[in-house]
Amino acid sequence: DELFSSLNVRIDGIDSTHFALQKLIRLLKGTRGGTSIVLAFDGNALDSTLYVKGLYRFSTRTRLLAERGTAEGVREVERTVSSILQFNVSERGDAVTNVYFIGLTAAEEGLMESVAAAFNLRAAALCDPEGAVCFPRGSESNLADYACAVGNLIGRWRA
Repeated sequence: DELFSSLNVRIDGIDSTHFALQKLIRLLKGTRGGTSIVLAFDGNALDSTLYVKGLYRFSTRTRLLAERGTAEGVREVERTVSSILQFNVSERGDAVTNVYFIGLTAAEEGLMESVAAAFNLRAAALCDPEGAVCFPRGSESNLADYACAVGNLIGRWRA
């Protein structure tokens, strides 16, 4: 509390990872109206969220059993994506066109391409080409590495 007070920053609350990502997805112009899946990796946990027309529809949290960055790990993520796509079809949702990744490691560079090819989706690290989120000048930071923190900094928002 002292740190934030000294910076004249008031904290009203801290959101869950899930809600912080919802706020961020609503903020980003590129994800706002589309039907997409967001995969957020955190250690051996994977939060997978389906957005239909930019609005939250479904999410699941999975414990990854296979080592990240391995062929078995890729297949495990592909099974998760397949399950979400099947759920979306069963709900008669709009076709999923994009999958966004958060928290990938250097060893997982090929995961985006693998998922894209397996399901005929556009895959990319979550980014902000419109500049809604600004990092300090000269920073090497990218949104996919700080998505949950950035989502928590977004003010009041209603679903």
